[in-house]
Amino acid sequence: MTQRRVRAWLGFAGLVLLGCSPGGAQTVGASLQGSLLDPSGAVVAGATLELRNVGTGAAQTQVSDELGRFRFPVLPPGEYELHISAPGFQPMARKGIMLAVGQNAVVDVKLELGRTVSEVSVLANASPINLT
Repeated sequence: MTQRRVRAWLGFAGLVLLGCSPGGAQTVGASLQGSLLDPSGAVVAGATLELRNVGTGAAQTQVSDELGRFRFPVLPPGEYELHISAPGFQPMARKGIMLAVGQNAVVDVKLELGRTVSEVSVLANASPINLT
């Protein structure tokens, strides 16, 4: 091959490769992330989170990490409800979370302490009284 043909071939190959490369990342969904805190500001690890799409009813569940963080990536746009439960805390729901394409929403939640229920049982073994 002549030097001119080699240059033409390399130029063509470069254009083909340039055309095949991604022009930029396209976002097709949204994401929701945040952290869970107790009333004193300490993180709440191991909480169960359920994210439900109001329009479709589709739900995803996950557990908060050791730093109280959670993340639901690649969500279709729409309205969502976030339900949270953790031992020792009152269950909580965040409703009306609207997500749009490309949105990275942050929802930080402060959980309230749960009501403790105590049950005390007293068993008495009384000896019979002798009335005589």
